[in-house]
Parts: sequence; C-alpha cells; structure tokens
Amino acid sequence: MHYQFLMEICRHAKNIHEKKHREFRRKQKKAIDRMLEMTEILLSWPNETISKKDFLLQSGEETLNESISNLYIFKRLEERGYGDILLARYPSLRKYFSEFIKLPFAIEPGNEDLMAAIKTVIKLDAGELKSIPDKIPVSFIPKELRRALRDRSGKINRNAWEMGLALAIKDALRSGDLYLPQSKQHVSFWDLMLDETSWTSNREESFKELNQPKAGKAKPLLTQQFTASAAKAEKTFGQDGFATIHAGKLRLKRDDKAYIPASVSNLQKAINTSMPAVRIEQLLMEVDQK
Repeated sequence: MHYQFLMEICRHAKNIHEKKHREFRRKQKKAIDRMLEMTEILLSWPNETISKKDFLLQSGEETLNESISNLYIFKRLEERGYGDILLARYPSLRKYFSEFIKLPFAIEPGNEDLMAAIKTVIKLDAGELKSIPDKIPVSFIPKELRRALRDRSGKINRNAWEMGLALAIKDALRSGDLYLPQSKQHVSFWDLMLDETSWTSNREESFKELNQPKAGKAKPLLTQQFTASAAKAEKTFGQDGFATIHAGKLRLKRDDKAYIPASVSNLQKAINTSMPAVRIEQLLMEVDQK
C-alpha cells in the first residue's frame, strides 16, 4: 500500500510539474527577450542619468513586473518545483505514516541511517523528541527535496525530511534492504536463498523433481538428446513443404509457417484501434499488483 500510494503521488507530482514547466518555459522565453530589450534601452539611453519614472515609462512598468515574476517562478520550478509539489502531499502521507512507521522493520547491513531515521520519527510522534536533531541522517533524502530540507536558519524542515524518508522506505522495501521478518512478501533478500546446509539436504530431491541429470551424467545425456533431435529432424525435414535445403542453404517458402487469413489481420487491426491508451507507469503498477 505504501509503495503504491507514493508511486501515485510521484506520478501526479511529475505530471503537474511538467505541465507547469511547459507553461512557464514559454513565458520565461518571452520574459528574457523583454529583459534584454530593457537592458538595451538602458545602455543606449542618450543622457548619463536616467530617472526611474522615465525608464519605466519607456519600458513599461507592468510588463517589467510581469517578466520578473515569470522569471522567478520558472527559476523556482527548475530548482525545487517537483519537491514543492511533493511536499504539498505531506498531509495525506501523515494520515497513515505515523502508524505505518511502527511496523517491526529490520534492515540489511549498510542501511543503519534509514533505521535511525525510522526510530527518530517514532520518538517525535511519541513526544520523546521536541524537534529533529541537527545530526539526524539525511543521506537517503532524494535530490528533489534537498533544497527544501533546511530553512534559512539551517534547521531541518520535518515535512521535507519525513517525505524523503517515506520515499527511501518505498525504495528500500522494493530492494529488500528494509523488510519485515514475519512477512511472506517483504522479506530479506538472503532469506530467499538456500544456504549450504539446506541445499545439501534438498539436493537429491531437487534433481528428481526437476528431472535434471547429476554432474557426471550431464554430458552423455546432452549428447544423447542432441543425437535424437538431429535424427528426428533429418527424418521429418521437408515433409511439410515449408522449408528445404538448396545448395547447402536453408530456404523458407513463407515468413511464417502458420497461414493467417486476411480476415484475421483486419480483425487484429480493429482490436488494436479500439484498445485504450495507457501510461506505461500505470500499466507496470497493474502488472505488479497481479
């Protein structure tokens, strides 16, 4: 649920950011052209001094303010626009995150910062900590939230830090670096592997179930299977008229052995035309759910 929820948040945030970016990219280009024109007016002014009133009258105060505003908006979109949109979803995240974070998580070696951050959130929610410590781990925070991570005084912004932690947990659960020991799905990667003792006890039974030869018998069996397949191919080759050997080269009479009627091709085109369009990330999420 956590993974799918954050995937949906990220998808919506990227769509909104891309839409705003396209809109203000056009406005930004016009604003740059206008600012260049104003700079030329200022540099080519005939007198040594110029009053603010004369300059604004010549360049247009309203246009100037609009151009400056558009440039600032585009600059923020470039630097932290995606992160700002993610942070706007923080209240929705908190509706379940305070309970979700209490699950008995375990980590693989090398992810100690992530576990320390999880324990810090639990202490903050319980009132054991009044604010986020200055030396709290931030290595897992994605670059999109880095600019919003600290305020002007240098203190950590909890909303940005906790949203970054939620995203890091999503990825860690997916990779197996973070897991639930009692879970059947979100388990440690190494719990899925057979250790030497287990393999020794299951080795004989596994070979029988998979119908695989032992190491010493593999080569003779492969040779036997190849010889039998080659003999069968030599006997049946050419009987269906699909393929022949001519001058030592393979010749195929059709691209595909199966004959496809024109009616089938027309039906396939009609089906393809009627199929709805779907975003690739939505399709992957549906496949993952199944």
